[in-house]
Amino acid sequence: MNAISRTLCGGFLISTIFNAAAVAAPPPVEAFGSLPAFEAARLSPDGKHLAVVQPHKNESAIAIYEVADLAKPPHMVAVPDAVAEGVDWPNNDRLICIFRLNQKEVYHKDIFQWTRAVSVDVNGRNEAVMLNNWKKLKYNFGSSIVEQSPEDPNHVYMRAWDTPDGDQQDLWNWHLGVFKVDVNTGEGVEIMLAPKGVFQILMDGHGHPMGFVRHNADLSSEVVIGGRVAGTFNSKGGEGPDF
Repeated sequence: MNAISRTLCGGFLISTIFNAAAVAAPPPVEAFGSLPAFEAARLSPDGKHLAVVQPHKNESAIAIYEVADLAKPPHMVAVPDAVAEGVDWPNNDRLICIFRLNQKEVYHKDIFQWTRAVSVDVNGRNEAVMLNNWKKLKYNFGSSIVEQSPEDPNHVYMRAWDTPDGDQQDLWNWHLGVFKVDVNTGEGVEIMLAPKGVFQILMDGHGHPMGFVRHNADLSSEVVIGGRVAGTFNSKGGEGPDF
């Protein structure tokens, strides 16, 4: 058994632990019942690998099984002191693991919850932190995947908070952005920086932002699609949307 460690943004340290696995004939359905306790199970698109969240050495980890031989030890992906929250398959060769870590910031008395997405191959190797080329990742407690385009299995679309003109010191000028991120390298490119007050960016299902939802000063919110206000609703509650 080997172990690989990498220092990640936001204080994360990822360890990937793996064992060799062989390909065999597909197992019967009953074989899945012999797996240890797990959650958040996801099959790869081709059905050859199963990724689950399960305990490993007193930690919460991602286990990657060969469906052809579920009795073989899985490849394990873990972050010390972090909790594995979920996993997704953008394609047959890579999976994206989500980890959560409660950690104190430098020069700050409070403890914050950080989440990071890490892409690995089916052997739990060649890890890449998503958005690793973006300096402001360290200012984000987390970034989430908002869309996967069926036409492009090598990229996912993630949301994170950014500031215009590189003004990362202005704590009151953060805007929601969408990034197109390469699942192989983890590098991302910002494709949209929303106006101030936007808390949700709407995607069209194919990797293109089509609108957003934002809060207004009068406590109302509005849905904007294609540059036009499609409807408004009262953020205080009690009133439904006016479309």
